[in-house]
Amino acid sequence: MRLLQRVWVGLCLCALMMGAAPVRAADDGSVMDVLIAYTPLGRAQLGGTDAAVHAQVSSTISEINTRFANAGIETRLRWVGARFTFYLEQINVDFHADLNNLMGTTDGYMDELHPARDAYAADLVLLITGSQFAIYTGDAPVWTGADASRGFAVVEGRYFSPTTVMTEVGRLLGATGTDPTLEVATVNASLAVVANYRVAPTTPPVNRLSNGGFEIDADGDGRPDFWTPIEPRANTGQRCGVPTQSGGCALRLVGRSVGTTAFNQRADLTGLAAGDLITLSGYARTVNAQAGATLRVIVHYTGQPKQRLVLRAPVGTTGYGLLTDSLILTGTPRRIVVSAHFNSPGAAGVIWFDDVSLVGSRQPTP
Repeated sequence: MRLLQRVWVGLCLCALMMGAAPVRAADDGSVMDVLIAYTPLGRAQLGGTDAAVHAQVSSTISEINTRFANAGIETRLRWVGARFTFYLEQINVDFHADLNNLMGTTDGYMDELHPARDAYAADLVLLITGSQFAIYTGDAPVWTGADASRGFAVVEGRYFSPTTVMTEVGRLLGATGTDPTLEVATVNASLAVVANYRVAPTTPPVNRLSNGGFEIDADGDGRPDFWTPIEPRANTGQRCGVPTQSGGCALRLVGRSVGTTAFNQRADLTGLAAGDLITLSGYARTVNAQAGATLRVIVHYTGQPKQRLVLRAPVGTTGYGLLTDSLILTGTPRRIVVSAHFNSPGAAGVIWFDDVSLVGSRQPTP
């Protein structure tokens, strides 16, 4: 009976993740979706790694949501994606240069962020820079009413804090001062309009993987269901009752100097086509780990080059941290393979993965 119950749970979870999601209603502004982007200098000012940026973004948004709730502002910010963008700050040329370059769609500066914003249906886009201009903390357009072309803001990395970010986001929500919690009525009156900067996709982002939390192992063999082991070892696979990002289980990989330790899964391709965005995410925890632990996705096409995205886990000993990045499909995929992987010369230590997802969606109409 227990085995049948576990199989049933697995089938139900798979159906929920793979099934078509309903069309979303118009956004009432109770949640404001934010796409984060950051430059090389911005990343350097926030610790020098993607993981450091993600950690500070997560804690900052959490604190802003607490302040909004305490003040009576009827929205919460939701970080829907984070993207590294190669851009050299131009603030010394013009005080508003970085903001204008961010907002421009065909000027050759960060143009790739606009289709990414569409795919995420992000209401607001926040760019973290690192210009070190003496009097510059950030920039956002002057409020002139809700307009998709103006839902952008810039924050200087060295001043990245709940107070500074809240100031720039507040301007995008109609506040005229530096503290939107002092303009509650104005902000609340703007929410529904601002939230509809982007029409939600008719097919909302869907997780294309099954059992990304590694909770299901119906036959009890230590290999999480839906994942295929590559050169499995006795001390790798699903482990429960250990530290996890969520749930009760995680995936354990052990470094080896020869051969590969990996678990692969083919993602669901339903509805994906050229121009769509896919985002690979997962949480990694390391124990005395050396370089070589990665989450990766390989997109196979017919008659054109593959696309690859590799997220590298930190070395040493760390708690769970988010790894995430995105790519835009260059064609209709023939196969998409996601891999939790640990392999490099001299690889050693242990890597734990949890809450791995591959989110993909058709782009909505701007």
